[in-house]
Amino acid sequence: VSVGDIAINDSLHFPETTMKLVAHNDISLVQLNTRAGKTLNAASINASVQTLEDGVRLSFFPSSFVLKNKKWTLEKDGELTLRKNYIHANEIRFKNDDQEIVLGTELDSVTDDVHLVAKLKNVMIEDFLPFWVTNPDMRGKLTGAATITDPMGSPKIVFKGVADSFSLNQRYVGKVMLDGGV
Repeated sequence: VSVGDIAINDSLHFPETTMKLVAHNDISLVQLNTRAGKTLNAASINASVQTLEDGVRLSFFPSSFVLKNKKWTLEKDGELTLRKNYIHANEIRFKNDDQEIVLGTELDSVTDDVHLVAKLKNVMIEDFLPFWVTNPDMRGKLTGAATITDPMGSPKIVFKGVADSFSLNQRYVGKVMLDGGV
Protein backbone atom coordinates (compact mmCIF):
# COMPACT_ATOMS: atom_id res chain seq x y z
CA VAL A 1 0.00 0.00 0.00
CA SER A 2 1.35 3.43 -0.90
CA VAL A 3 -0.20 6.64 0.38
CA GLY A 4 0.70 10.13 -0.85
CA ASP A 5 0.05 11.82 2.51
CA ILE A 6 -1.45 10.86 5.87
CA ALA A 7 -2.62 13.90 7.88
CA ILE A 8 -2.87 13.41 11.65
CA ASN A 9 -3.57 17.09 12.34
CA ASP A 10 -2.82 20.48 10.77
CA SER A 11 0.91 20.27 11.47
CA LEU A 12 1.62 16.51 11.47
CA HIS A 13 1.71 14.79 8.07
CA PHE A 14 3.31 11.57 6.90
CA PRO A 15 4.02 11.92 3.15
CA GLU A 16 5.08 9.02 0.93
CA THR A 17 4.05 6.29 3.37
CA THR A 18 4.32 2.65 2.28
CA MET A 19 3.07 -0.39 4.09
CA LYS A 20 3.60 -4.07 3.34
CA LEU A 21 1.09 -6.39 4.93
CA VAL A 22 0.87 -10.17 5.08
CA ALA A 23 -2.15 -11.50 6.99
CA HIS A 24 -3.36 -14.96 7.91
CA ASN A 25 -6.11 -15.71 10.41
CA ASP A 26 -5.68 -13.22 13.27
CA ILE A 27 -2.00 -12.37 12.68
CA SER A 28 -0.65 -9.71 10.34
CA LEU A 29 2.99 -8.96 9.58
CA VAL A 30 3.40 -5.25 8.96
CA GLN A 31 6.30 -3.25 7.57
CA LEU A 32 5.65 0.50 7.67
CA ASN A 33 8.00 3.02 6.05
CA THR A 34 7.27 6.71 6.35
CA ARG A 35 8.60 10.16 7.15
CA ALA A 36 7.08 13.40 8.44
CA GLY A 37 8.59 16.29 6.57
CA LYS A 38 11.54 18.06 8.21
CA THR A 39 11.36 16.50 11.68
CA LEU A 40 11.00 12.75 11.05
CA ASN A 41 13.52 12.01 8.31
CA ALA A 42 12.57 8.33 8.02
CA ALA A 43 10.91 5.50 9.94
CA SER A 44 10.89 1.77 9.36
CA ILE A 45 8.63 -0.06 11.80
CA ASN A 46 8.37 -3.84 11.58
CA ALA A 47 5.84 -5.70 13.69
CA SER A 48 3.47 -8.59 14.01
CA VAL A 49 -0.09 -7.56 14.89
CA GLN A 50 -2.31 -10.18 16.48
CA THR A 51 -5.99 -9.29 16.66
CA LEU A 52 -7.52 -10.43 19.94
CA GLU A 53 -11.18 -10.66 20.82
CA ASP A 54 -10.91 -7.55 23.03
CA GLY A 55 -7.71 -5.87 21.85
CA VAL A 56 -4.44 -6.28 20.05
CA ARG A 57 -0.92 -7.66 20.62
CA LEU A 58 1.98 -5.92 18.85
CA SER A 59 5.30 -7.74 18.61
CA PHE A 60 8.05 -5.43 17.35
CA PHE A 61 10.97 -6.68 15.26
CA PRO A 62 14.15 -4.74 14.40
CA SER A 63 12.92 -1.21 13.66
CA SER A 64 14.33 2.28 13.52
CA PHE A 65 13.48 5.90 12.91
CA VAL A 66 15.61 8.91 12.00
CA LEU A 67 14.62 12.04 13.85
CA LYS A 68 16.46 15.31 13.14
CA ASN A 69 19.18 13.23 11.42
CA LYS A 70 19.65 11.03 14.54
CA LYS A 71 18.98 7.32 14.08
CA TRP A 72 17.00 5.66 16.86
CA THR A 73 16.94 1.85 16.90
CA LEU A 74 14.74 -0.66 18.67
CA GLU A 75 17.39 -2.22 20.89
CA LYS A 76 15.67 -5.59 21.19
CA ASP A 77 12.39 -7.11 20.13
CA GLY A 78 9.50 -5.86 22.22
CA GLU A 79 5.86 -6.67 22.78
CA LEU A 80 2.86 -4.54 23.68
CA THR A 81 -0.53 -6.07 24.53
CA LEU A 82 -3.58 -3.83 24.80
CA ARG A 83 -6.84 -5.45 25.88
CA LYS A 84 -10.04 -4.17 27.46
CA ASN A 85 -8.94 -4.98 31.02
CA TYR A 86 -5.28 -5.82 30.48
CA ILE A 87 -2.16 -4.02 29.31
CA HIS A 88 1.41 -5.28 29.17
CA ALA A 89 4.63 -3.94 27.64
CA ASN A 90 7.98 -5.64 28.10
CA GLU A 91 10.55 -2.85 27.91
CA ILE A 92 10.31 -1.72 24.32
CA ARG A 93 13.62 0.17 24.16
CA PHE A 94 14.55 2.80 21.56
CA LYS A 95 18.08 4.20 21.75
CA ASN A 96 20.23 6.88 20.13
CA ASP A 97 23.72 7.32 21.64
CA ASP A 98 23.05 8.35 25.29
CA GLN A 99 19.34 9.05 24.64
CA GLU A 100 16.84 6.33 25.52
CA ILE A 101 13.08 5.78 25.59
CA VAL A 102 11.77 2.62 27.26
CA LEU A 103 8.09 1.63 27.20
CA GLY A 104 6.92 -0.77 29.88
CA THR A 105 4.13 -1.42 32.34
CA GLU A 106 4.03 -1.00 36.11
CA LEU A 107 1.59 -2.17 38.75
CA ASP A 108 0.12 0.63 40.92
CA SER A 109 0.87 -0.33 44.53
CA VAL A 110 -2.31 1.35 45.80
CA THR A 111 -4.97 0.39 43.23
CA ASP A 112 -3.41 -2.73 41.62
CA ASP A 113 -4.09 -1.13 38.22
CA VAL A 114 -1.47 -1.55 35.51
CA HIS A 115 -0.13 1.64 33.92
CA LEU A 116 1.82 2.20 30.72
CA VAL A 117 5.13 3.94 31.50
CA ALA A 118 7.57 5.70 29.17
CA LYS A 119 10.97 6.19 30.82
CA LEU A 120 13.12 8.85 29.18
CA LYS A 121 16.85 9.33 29.60
CA ASN A 122 18.68 12.37 28.15
CA VAL A 123 16.00 12.87 25.47
CA MET A 124 16.45 16.10 23.53
CA ILE A 125 13.20 18.05 23.99
CA GLU A 126 13.61 19.96 20.71
CA ASP A 127 13.68 16.71 18.70
CA PHE A 128 10.26 15.44 19.85
CA LEU A 129 8.25 18.47 20.95
CA PRO A 130 7.57 19.87 17.44
CA PHE A 131 5.20 16.93 16.83
CA TRP A 132 2.85 18.42 19.43
CA VAL A 133 3.89 22.00 20.25
CA THR A 134 5.75 24.51 18.09
CA ASN A 135 5.34 27.54 20.30
CA PRO A 136 6.94 28.25 22.73
CA ASP A 137 10.37 26.97 21.68
CA MET A 138 11.72 24.61 24.38
CA ARG A 139 15.11 22.90 24.47
CA GLY A 140 17.13 20.74 26.82
CA LYS A 141 17.66 17.14 27.94
CA LEU A 142 14.67 15.41 29.51
CA THR A 143 15.01 12.55 31.99
CA GLY A 144 12.07 11.07 33.87
CA ALA A 145 8.96 8.95 33.54
CA ALA A 146 5.58 9.56 31.90
CA THR A 147 2.88 7.34 33.39
CA ILE A 148 -0.33 6.78 31.43
CA THR A 149 -3.18 5.62 33.64
CA ASP A 150 -6.26 3.94 32.17
CA PRO A 151 -4.78 3.89 28.61
CA MET A 152 -7.72 1.91 27.20
CA GLY A 153 -10.42 4.02 28.88
CA SER A 154 -9.98 7.66 29.89
CA PRO A 155 -6.21 8.07 29.73
CA LYS A 156 -4.39 10.52 31.97
CA ILE A 157 -0.67 11.33 31.72
CA VAL A 158 1.55 12.24 34.66
CA PHE A 159 5.21 13.18 34.14
CA LYS A 160 7.89 13.39 36.82
CA GLY A 161 11.45 14.22 35.96
CA VAL A 162 14.03 16.85 35.20
CA ALA A 163 14.91 18.99 32.20
CA ASP A 164 18.63 19.74 32.20
CA SER A 165 20.09 22.75 30.33
CA PHE A 166 16.52 23.89 29.73
CA SER A 167 15.81 26.98 27.64
CA LEU A 168 12.50 28.62 26.78
CA ASN A 169 12.29 30.86 23.68
CA GLN A 170 16.09 31.07 23.50
CA ARG A 171 16.38 32.12 27.18
CA TYR A 172 18.51 29.78 29.26
CA VAL A 173 16.78 28.63 32.45
CA GLY A 174 19.02 25.77 33.65
CA LYS A 175 17.85 22.67 35.52
CA VAL A 176 14.05 22.43 35.91
CA MET A 177 12.23 19.87 38.05
CA LEU A 178 8.98 18.72 36.40
CA ASP A 179 5.93 17.19 38.06
CA GLY A 180 2.63 17.55 36.22
CA GLY A 181 -0.08 15.91 34.22
CA VAL A 182 -3.02 16.16 31.88
